[in-house]
Amino acid sequence: MTNKIKLYLDFDGVILDTMNVTKKKMEDLNIPDDQEIIREFYKNIDWYKLLRSTPEINDSFNNINLLLNSGLYDIEILTHVNSKEEGIEKINYLSNILPSVNVMPTPIEIAKCNMVNPLNSVLVDDYSKNLILWKDEDGIPIKFSNEIDGRFITINNLKKLLELHEILNAKINLKRKLLLRTYR
Repeated sequence: MTNKIKLYLDFDGVILDTMNVTKKKMEDLNIPDDQEIIREFYKNIDWYKLLRSTPEINDSFNNINLLLNSGLYDIEILTHVNSKEEGIEKINYLSNILPSVNVMPTPIEIAKCNMVNPLNSVLVDDYSKNLILWKDEDGIPIKFSNEIDGRFITINNLKKLLELHEILNAKINLKRKLLLRTYR
């Protein structure tokens, strides 16, 4: 049996469609395209209500359970948060649905690649900047999007990770061999 691949999943835009829901709310409230005002919006939104009224993306919870049951991945959710309340609500929400999965709320000011060790780990995220930083730290980035991004492996359904396991394992093994060669 091969070692499990460390898999970090983003939450907003990968598991729940919170990005589109909050974007619509901001449009309805006529919130201007101003980073400080947008940050305040995210700090003050009712996260309890938002999480429970937002649709999941492409059967994400069942697909995460498929990944867990496959034994191929060691899964954690690595999610940026704008406030302590957002982090608490995400942990509470996910602990009921995916009790065996650790949730790591990360302050928006801290890059995900600085929160955990990306080396030979996979990050599935919809935000390209997170993926670029992840790759720069020798992690394996996967873009979650309906549109192909030539810079990354791109998926729009977490179930696809079952098919990608052999490719990801080969990438990790190649990186390990290159690293060993560097230090000889």
